[in-house]
Amino acid sequence: MLLVPISAVPNQSFSIVLDGNQYDMSIYVTNNVSAIDIKRNNVDILLGSRIVPNSPIIPYRYLENGNFVFATEDGAYPFYTEFGVTQSLFYFSQSEIDEIRAST
Repeated sequence: MLLVPISAVPNQSFSIVLDGNQYDMSIYVTNNVSAIDIKRNNVDILLGSRIVPNSPIIPYRYLENGNFVFATEDGAYPFYTEFGVTQSLFYFSQSEIDEIRAST
């Protein structure tokens, strides 16, 4: 599990290489909720997906090659004012995901 650095700003885009894959991510506010776009190796994985707390961001196993989770206090929905305060973005490798699933 790795902490992905994010800023407490309403709209942000960044690139990060994780497990040999380049992720281009945009986190933004729309209709007063946080949404995300994810590209992996220049292929769209998610576009305009609402971010749900404490759940895998990539909702389908067939799209996984690692996954992300927004950890929040008390199940609060992610919102930029709390990024880095009570909310953090984590990356889990595919092997970590497989281990978690095998143990449940």
